[in-house]
Amino acid sequence: MGIGEQDEEILSGIIF
Repeated sequence: MGIGEQDEEILSGIIF
């Protein structure tokens, strides 16, 4: 549970 660890993958999937 960390802000920035898995968020990158999730955000990247949403943005891209």
